Amino acid sequence: SEERFKALHDASSGGVIIHDKGLILDCNQGLSDMTGFTNEELVGMDGLKLITPDWLDLVLRNIKSGHDKRYEVEGIRKDGSIYPLSIKGKNVGYKGRAVRVIEFWDITERKQAEELFVQAKGSLEKAQSSANIGNWEMDPITKKLIWSKQMFQILEVNPDEEPSFELYYSRIHPDDLAYVQEVGARVYADNEAAKAEYRLLMPSGSIKHIATEGNREFEGDEVVKLTGIVQDITKRKQAEEALRESEEQFKLVM
Repeated sequence: SEERFKALHDASSGGVIIHDKGLILDCNQGLSDMTGFTNEELVGMDGLKLITPDWLDLVLRNIKSGHDKRYEVEGIRKDGSIYPLSIKGKNVGYKGRAVRVIEFWDITERKQAEELFVQAKGSLEKAQSSANIGNWEMDPITKKLIWSKQMFQILEVNPDEEPSFELYYSRIHPDDLAYVQEVGARVYADNEAAKAEYRLLMPSGSIKHIATEGNREFEGDEVVKLTGIVQDITKRKQAEEALRESEEQFKLVM
């Protein structure tokens, strides 16, 4: 009934439109707050005027096809300002005819948060690069493995190659392999982080020293992700060795 639609769309925190071939038949206060138009201005308006021209073809196709999944476009307010908009529509019966109900969601804050995340990720990658730290994560169900750019650099692997534990293990020094496999098994079995230091044997024959840590991430009792970091500590190990040799020489002199 008309009363039911009214109660539903007035309860929404987003904008709700009931339209027939684009002509707005009714809308809620949320749409007015979002767009800057009054309710009186919106009712009877062509709803496509709330969408920027670049996105009209997509919206028209989705209206025509009855598309009912959420998608993103750009909206335009009364003052001409443009904002990111999430839309979901559904064809329904209303007052004895077929109409379309549309939900509008202003996603400006989400987009800003995503941009901040991208910037923060870029800063993190720079920091990890300076510290020679790479990171990885794996889906425990699909076994899909993702490496950061620094992981490829530490392992001296072409970025075009598919990340895999087989490839990673092929870089581990043979004398350390059994130990690493034991530590790796603890990532699956224990709730606490599994830490280790060991050597990588590179294709050139050079040796790298690395420190690693692996963790499980939970949602409730379910493991949803395995994550880890790998840090190249070769220079630190070389400095420690140089210091040890100096101390030994000093003892001999004394």
